[in-house]
Amino acid sequence: MADKASENEKEETKKPAGSMLPIIIMLVAMPLTAWLATQFIIVPQIKKNLGLETQDDGKKGDHASSSHESDEDKKDSDDAGGKTAEENVLSVNKVRVNVKNTNGSRFLYVSYLMKGKDTKFKTVIESEEKKAMIRNTALGILMSFDIVDLGQRETKDRAATQMVAAFNDALRGDFIEEIFFTEWTVQ
Repeated sequence: MADKASENEKEETKKPAGSMLPIIIMLVAMPLTAWLATQFIIVPQIKKNLGLETQDDGKKGDHASSSHESDEDKKDSDDAGGKTAEENVLSVNKVRVNVKNTNGSRFLYVSYLMKGKDTKFKTVIESEEKKAMIRNTALGILMSFDIVDLGQRETKDRAATQMVAAFNDALRGDFIEEIFFTEWTVQ
């Protein structure tokens, strides 16, 4: 009788292990399926419906306190009026700075457009030295805001005004007319 009881216990311990295989497969397959559907079906459809341009996500730079990538504007405009307006705009994407007084625990992510006053705008900023000066100036201004400032509506306008004045000082001329923030995220 003791042998039968020990055999029944062995059989009972074997059954749950065998029935766990479908659960394990589902635990792996469901999140993977959800991720694939989101990345390759849902997100592209949303971007298409909103008219957003898809960008290469493989260009993400990650540095300790800031990362900066800039992209030139699209050049697919057919008419001359669109082309001259396009020549006056420079897009700066994915700038990340530490928020003041947070010990590096909070970040501000911004993307912005710089609108020049004339068609010579892009030729003035083409050199790496000028781009570095502008990048350094932008990082300094954006890092000067603390978390309370970033929660206020007028902070974006104040940052844009400060950036225009500082960029024009750094470039030693009146080249930049306006800054437009296309992304402003605090994490």
